[in-house]
Amino acid sequence: MKITEEKDELNLITLAQQYSDDDKPHTCNSHLTLKQVEKLQVELARLKNFHLADRKTERELRCYYGRMRQLVRAALKFHKPIAM
Repeated sequence: MKITEEKDELNLITLAQQYSDDDKPHTCNSHLTLKQVEKLQVELARLKNFHLADRKTERELRCYYGRMRQLVRAALKFHKPIAM
């Protein structure tokens, strides 16, 4: 599915706000709890079918998606939060 970049950016901002509201406070030395990792897994599943018109941005998104998916799988497998 093709979605405009403005809508994509709004969705990513909304997602970032949603995660920032959970389990405060967040600092650069905080982590994602297992609860947050489970939510992130759901969002990554939705992101799989998310495509951008700009090829460069699309490649960056796919790279980010792959790395985050690996982190989420490892965190859930070992029942550990993701350290920042």
